[in-house]
Amino acid sequence: MILTVTLNTALDKTYQVGELTLGTAHRAEEAHAQAGGKGLNVARALSHAGVAVLAAGLAAGSTGLQIERDLDLAGIDAAIQRVEGESRQTVTVVSRRGDAWVEIDEQGPELSLASWQSFLDSMDDVLHRTSIVVLSGSLPPGTPVDAYRRLTEMAHGHGAQVVLDAAGPAFQDGLAAGPEVVTPNRSELAIASGSRCGTLMEVVGACRKLEARGARAVVATLGADGAVATSGAQGWRARHPVLAGNPVGAGDALVAGIATSLVDGASLVDTLRVGCAWALASLQSPWAGHVEPRAVVEATPQVVVEPMTNLLAAETEDVR
Repeated sequence: MILTVTLNTALDKTYQVGELTLGTAHRAEEAHAQAGGKGLNVARALSHAGVAVLAAGLAAGSTGLQIERDLDLAGIDAAIQRVEGESRQTVTVVSRRGDAWVEIDEQGPELSLASWQSFLDSMDDVLHRTSIVVLSGSLPPGTPVDAYRRLTEMAHGHGAQVVLDAAGPAFQDGLAAGPEVVTPNRSELAIASGSRCGTLMEVVGACRKLEARGARAVVATLGADGAVATSGAQGWRARHPVLAGNPVGAGDALVAGIATSLVDGASLVDTLRVGCAWALASLQSPWAGHVEPRAVVEATPQVVVEPMTNLLAAETEDVR
């Protein structure tokens, strides 16, 4: 079973408009609200594909009740712990063509140390039946900076592999616990590594720095420029067509694809290909986490993966 952990769950509200122009009023063509936060988006994508998944997380207040209700309506098996305060809401406005979008995220409730310890205790009850743990997203205020490191260590203690998809100090601290895969985007990679990440060589060098700090493999997403995966002596670059659609949640879909590959024991190159195919497939939906298995099958041949040795000869190649 795959376990996703979302410490900062949210009620995600998405509005689709014809064209998005800053400084003007917009009339929504479609509106949608669902339980969100990166880990819940991953769980939704996996559940939609028929993959056994348990979504764990924290929720608070009336917004938290809406989050739990939506997970139940979606048929997503969940283990949500109630905490004090009020869960956050996020608002995303996206153009019909998916060529422009804006997202506003609230912080989330203040987490007490007692609530955090209670959540850690609850994880011991589920980790023994978990093979893959996905740790995703931001942390609510008050969460210890070592949260992802401790959860990774607990997962490893139960023999589970970990995919870490986060940013900031908690992500960097979590590297020391040796997560099997980390999935930074270009900006997150640059910050975590202290590198510019403008050329392909710089991206690869930055990935190697994260490996040196503990990550077993790095899958760095580069938006329209595809993705790069490194692990030890291995290095791969994935390219795919630039498709129109909703990019919000594409990174979470990629993580879902990576998690399924780890369950199957796939190689790094196949893991990269599958993750990118899930991300491409997610563009077809206006809502995050809605990935059609048929769309994944159709997207897979569009992902071209090449060994890095064929590409690094052009050390100054610009991947911006």
